[in-house]
Amino acid sequence: IRLNGLASELQDLSKLEAGQVRITKTLIDFRSFFNDFFVLIQAEAEGRGMTLQLNIDDNVHYVFADQQRFKQIVLNLVNNALRYTPDGGTIVLRAYEKGEWFVFEVEDNGMGISAEDLPYIFQRFYRAEKSRDRATGGSGLGLAITKGYVEAHGGTIEVQSALGRGTTFTVQLPRYDEEAETAEEPIKYKNN
Repeated sequence: IRLNGLASELQDLSKLEAGQVRITKTLIDFRSFFNDFFVLIQAEAEGRGMTLQLNIDDNVHYVFADQQRFKQIVLNLVNNALRYTPDGGTIVLRAYEKGEWFVFEVEDNGMGISAEDLPYIFQRFYRAEKSRDRATGGSGLGLAITKGYVEAHGGTIEVQSALGRGTTFTVQLPRYDEEAETAEEPIKYKNN
């Protein structure tokens, strides 16, 4: 199962880097979309005595994204927060609009990432926490894939972290703009 998962992730990343991922954006009702899998996330957090906060601004109704790819972006970031936050910790999920952007944030008070590791965390197979084995720590491809999907949407992803204090990932995706959507060329993944 793990090898199949790794092969699938490598295939996704290869397609992203080759500009072969087709992004089909639609207006997604964000609250309905998020509620579909929030229950599962909440169950895991509660099972570990964690606090999971959901803060969606009242003015957020839709996200303009490929539903399958956006779900993978959100789940990758939330699963990372769950993985690297100790039992009893806190994870905060935020969604809001900022100018022409839809913004989604995942903040945790987990182990954090050192300043030396931060520039490399979106590289394939890079693992900031070297002591974790691959069975519990993942493949090291999730953040590279997440970044690829965000950029394929024309968005950006940023990270702020302090070792021992926690991490915040911020994803910005363009809001729906009818003129821009009919005029723009497809956006390709930027391999950094």
